[in-house]
Amino acid sequence: MNKVLASNQTIISTYYNILRNLVFDYREAINENEKKEKALLVVIMSVTIIEAFLNIYFLLLVSEEKYSQHCEQISREISNTSDSLDKKIKNWPMLLFKKRLDLGKGVGQKFQNLKTLRNKLLHFQSDHNELVVENIRISKLLEITVYEQLVEYDVESCQTIVLDFASEIFRLVGIQENKIGTLIQLWFGDLTRR
Repeated sequence: MNKVLASNQTIISTYYNILRNLVFDYREAINENEKKEKALLVVIMSVTIIEAFLNIYFLLLVSEEKYSQHCEQISREISNTSDSLDKKIKNWPMLLFKKRLDLGKGVGQKFQNLKTLRNKLLHFQSDHNELVVENIRISKLLEITVYEQLVEYDVESCQTIVLDFASEIFRLVGIQENKIGTLIQLWFGDLTRR
């Protein structure tokens, strides 16, 4: 198969468009099961977009002479899929800009909450729950309370968290506030749709 090439922003704007479509589908869903399915995908996709954005944006940054001494490390950590998103968020801004994203308040905390929600939806804990109904025992059940409790806020806040997170990364780089909106539009596409 031949290589397919695209601009740095193509994958992010494509992923964000998928997120917008999922949010639209959630709003249009008729029954609660369909709403929960869309909500689950919205949460997962939102965290995925942030990780993809970090990977692509930091690869772009280390291609600049100013940050080129970190190119090998960033490339290696992206290639090593066992390196966690947490590690990237905590280490990369400090490595390149000597600044940290505050994960204890504001958009950093909102992202942490979103990522925690995503993790609870993907990494189940099993206490070997059982259900007994009319002398029939069903064992090894997983608890899915978090999934069942997904609410509209979880869905509606995701797009904002993604864009605010990217904006905060741009601020850490030192980009002027009046240029951040243009960069968001460049990376995430036409925000006026849907």
